Amino acid sequence: MYSRIKNIANILFDKGIRNIVISPGSRNAPLTISFVEHGGFDITMIYDERSAGFIGLGKAIASLTPSVLICTSGTAAVNFYPAICEAFYQEIPLLILTADRPLEWIDQGDGQSIRQTDVFKNHVLKSIQLLADYENNPSNIYLQRAVNEAVILSENPFHKGPVHINVPFREPFYPDQITTEEEYKIITKHQPNTKKLDKASKEYFQEEIKKYTKVLIFKGQELTDTKLTKYCTQVPISKDVMGAACNTDDFITMHDFLFNKTENLPDLIITLGKNILSKPLKTAIRNSNCKHWHIGTEQLAQDVFGKLSHHISCTPQHFFSSIDIENSKYRNDLYVQELLLRLKSQNILASETWAEFTALKQIIQALPKKCNLHVSNSMPIRYLNHIQYQLKQHNVFSNRGTSGIDGSTSTAIGIASLSDEVQFLITGDLSFFYDRNGLWNDVDKSNFNIILLNNHGGGIFDVIKGPSDQSIDKHYFTTPQQLNARNTAKDFNMNYYRASNSKDLSVCLKEFVKNSCTYGQILEIHSEIEENTLFYKNYLKEMKSFH
Repeated sequence: MYSRIKNIANILFDKGIRNIVISPGSRNAPLTISFVEHGGFDITMIYDERSAGFIGLGKAIASLTPSVLICTSGTAAVNFYPAICEAFYQEIPLLILTADRPLEWIDQGDGQSIRQTDVFKNHVLKSIQLLADYENNPSNIYLQRAVNEAVILSENPFHKGPVHINVPFREPFYPDQITTEEEYKIITKHQPNTKKLDKASKEYFQEEIKKYTKVLIFKGQELTDTKLTKYCTQVPISKDVMGAACNTDDFITMHDFLFNKTENLPDLIITLGKNILSKPLKTAIRNSNCKHWHIGTEQLAQDVFGKLSHHISCTPQHFFSSIDIENSKYRNDLYVQELLLRLKSQNILASETWAEFTALKQIIQALPKKCNLHVSNSMPIRYLNHIQYQLKQHNVFSNRGTSGIDGSTSTAIGIASLSDEVQFLITGDLSFFYDRNGLWNDVDKSNFNIILLNNHGGGIFDVIKGPSDQSIDKHYFTTPQQLNARNTAKDFNMNYYRASNSKDLSVCLKEFVKNSCTYGQILEIHSEIEENTLFYKNYLKEMKSFH
């Protein structure tokens, strides 16, 4: 058996895969032994499978190649599921190898056994069930074909994503002698990595675009910058904060407020990239007569506004270099208002009021001009989206595929483990304390810095309409807690700083930034939900009143 299980590792290595994240267990011992004894992999041991899934996700984001997740059988496997969902919606390549009982022992009361076949089927590109009879030659042929196919599927340039291989094992799990090497085969699929418009399509879209006088390009979440500004000099381009470093001066960043004015709305919005964060933009477009095209090589395009008429399956660079769009008046009008909105935002945030938002603005101004920013969901990503105009050479990562709070720290740790850049995680208290196990590993954290916005309870529920209007006690929504991160920093040998006012923060920031490349660090910002809510609602009111 072991010589054939070793071929899983051999095939993956020959296909260029290096990052392996293993959670310890017994039933997965044949897989663990095979990958460790191979000697060519970068192996990370993570004890909590939920955290391990997100760390593997982060490694895949950083390397742009599939990460391999390995775990034992039973509920260990389903703890990978949140990260698999995020990978599916962000189209991040993962290979999930879950050890399992053989079929005859499922539902028979055997320990650590659940129905693992197809357990992730709704959120993977494919589920592959191996056969437990590895000594059987047809089974061995199937194993090799399946592993090759899994890599090809996960790396498909037009639709990357997670693939699950369920690997049943009978005892014994541990080899009692050195296993021999067997031949194995590599299957290569040759597939072009670009798509182009044919001549007829170019002519069609060139004529169609002439029907619109106000065209807006909107970039959703991207891992790499599509660099459209050199092709689209006459068209306004707007973007959310998530994505590769770019010059924000070239973009509309104040879309949350710019498009609440009817006269500013486009009559055609062309989207590219993945998920869009801005709810005000979504609402404005959904309630307008605007048309929607999406450009990208994804298998499916999201009809995010309910107005999608064309999914144009080519690269954005090819489309915009092939089609002329004259939109200069609309572009100039929007950019003038953009600059005024930025000035208004800066003036409001210059307030001496102590709140998360003003503290974050102070922090962003103090951070290195070039670094990776990881941002958790709920309020942190929304704050940063409002002030993304302050970012220049910052790559911004966020788990916006499913927008959960459960794996922000682990994902950031995974990216940091493969990057020489200094890393800063901006996170809320619930997200941080939920994912403390992301720090419970042997990954080097010397360039990993956490900015913890601790308002003791999930402030977004005081901001969004609905929960704050209910008569029942707010703890059913806000999850009040009195934790702080001092002991967490001590547990994981990280520097700890605490600020509860602007003066303290100024003092802390000097040391925090100075040591950001040398030590793992936590900077904890303490604030009150009520003050944060009051300031943020006033900010929105003032910005929306812009004329």
